[in-house]
Amino acid sequence: SISKELFDWIYDNVEIGSTILELGSGAGTYELARYYKMYSIEHDENFVGKYNTTYIHAPIKQYDGYKWYDVNILQNKLPDDYDLLLIDGPPGGIGRIGIVDNIDLFSTNIPIIVDDTNRRAESELLNNLKEVLGKSEITRVNSDKKESTII
Repeated sequence: SISKELFDWIYDNVEIGSTILELGSGAGTYELARYYKMYSIEHDENFVGKYNTTYIHAPIKQYDGYKWYDVNILQNKLPDDYDLLLIDGPPGGIGRIGIVDNIDLFSTNIPIIVDDTNRRAESELLNNLKEVLGKSEITRVNSDKKESTII
């Protein structure tokens, strides 16, 4: 779940009614869906349909060296246009590094949020994305328990 501080950053920086594409859904999805058009990539069928969002069910597949969402499904189901990309899935136990190899599936000329960058794996993911995208400017959003970073 995203922190209240990250929700506030999104609310202050992304126009109400805009479209957000998130990887992984959770309690934050419920709040975001009150103000934004949401698309949620979700591997867990138990979450599909839980909140007021357009779900893209993409089971986890094994790739060369990592597990990640089924790319064949994403290639055909991602929205054409969105204003923010929120990386908050798959869960840490599966890992999120797969987005680096598949970044070409996503819009990258918009704000990209990597949630949980206080954790080592997500911090490494952030650094990999910055390098692949050729971006260096970031904004960190901290709460008592976690950090999120916007590229």
